[in-house]
This record gives sequence, C-alpha cells and structure tokens, in this order.
Amino acid sequence: MADSGNGIAPEHLPHVFEPWFKDGRSRSDGGLGLTVVYEVARTHGGAVHVESKPGAGARFTIELPLA
Repeated sequence: MADSGNGIAPEHLPHVFEPWFKDGRSRSDGGLGLTVVYEVARTHGGAVHVESKPGAGARFTIELPLA
C-alpha cells in the first residue's frame, strides 16, 4: 500500500508500529491500526516494512509466508 501524502520523517520510522505513536504533526491522537497490522503479520510468520521520504508519501509492504 502506498500514498502520496507528506511522508514520515526518518527519525519516526522506527516508531510507526508502536501503539499510540504520534509524530507531533498529526491531528489525531495516534492509534492502534499499524500496531495491529504488525502483530497480525508477525503472528503468522510474516513482517511489515515501511519506506518513506518526507514530502513523497509512504509505502507499507506486508510479507506473509505461503501456506
């Protein structure tokens, strides 16, 4: 999944999967969405990766093993 939004600052990338993480720019109170995605993928032997550049959006990749 990718978007063309503001992107994520490099110093925030290691924290995006933490519960309630907020970067200080967002109007939301943070949340659990990415934490849930991360834990579901991990529980099934997979992983979630994020790539981003400020001003150029973000791309999230979910990897799951074949059954």
